Amino acid sequence: IFKFNQLVTEVAVFGSFTILICQIFSSNSRSLIFSKKNLQPTDVILQRFVFIFPILIFSLIFIYIYKFSDISLITSVLFLIIAQWIYEIILSSKEVKSKKIDYKHLCLYFVALLTIIISLYYKNFFSIKIAINILSLYLFFEIYKFLTSVKFSININTFNLKSWFASFLFSSFGSSLAISASNFFFRFFVVILNKTEISSVLIIGFMFGSLPVSLFTNIFGPSIIREKIKLQTLIKKLNFIFAAVFFLVLYFFYNYLININSQIYVNSELLLLTIGLSFLGFYPMILGLY
Repeated sequence: IFKFNQLVTEVAVFGSFTILICQIFSSNSRSLIFSKKNLQPTDVILQRFVFIFPILIFSLIFIYIYKFSDISLITSVLFLIIAQWIYEIILSSKEVKSKKIDYKHLCLYFVALLTIIISLYYKNFFSIKIAINILSLYLFFEIYKFLTSVKFSININTFNLKSWFASFLFSSFGSSLAISASNFFFRFFVVILNKTEISSVLIIGFMFGSLPVSLFTNIFGPSIIREKIKLQTLIKKLNFIFAAVFFLVLYFFYNYLININSQIYVNSELLLLTIGLSFLGFYPMILGLY
């Protein structure tokens, strides 16, 4: 919206990389908590604190190799993602117990988002970094408060390397992990193989289809399994939507190919084409996850 094309591509690539690394060390814990499995939040949080070190190492190596234009912004994004990754366990267990939305958390994120949008409008990147860092510090403070308010003992099995490898590498989690991996590599190659203007448009278009998949993976999917909801009726309706989107994509693809042949490049047409292709992709991904 504010024409910061390079910012879009850099944050998108780094964000997807860090989320991928975090998910590798997640062992699907958040979904298991939503599915009412016997999983102690304190054990998961302690595990994640241990895993901060390899996540930081991999992320800093990626920052060094990629050579981002604004290192301080990217570093702020890194610490926010790590803080969210740990805090999501506390938030998830709260929501499962209370069966209500944590409105304080929701309002906090709304204020942070509004601050970032206003800062982008006024091109004030310092305010963006301040907002992100304050949010990270708040989340770490909430994690500290939670750990000091509960009684727990360190279970040696929590740090069992054999069980970690079993859950990370030899479980069905690998199939859903492939979605995060493909998400990162898609964005990475889009950025390094195209001009900044084109790659930013492609990444924005791709986000339209990836958002429903993220929502399903993290929120709706585990709840559907927990409540034993059948999606057969919904899937039948999705078939019609899928068919409609498919023909719409063909239409845009045909027009876009004509524009390429006549050497006319229009950002809006490329965006519409990418959104259409992205929605085509989200349909089989949702089915596969279900």
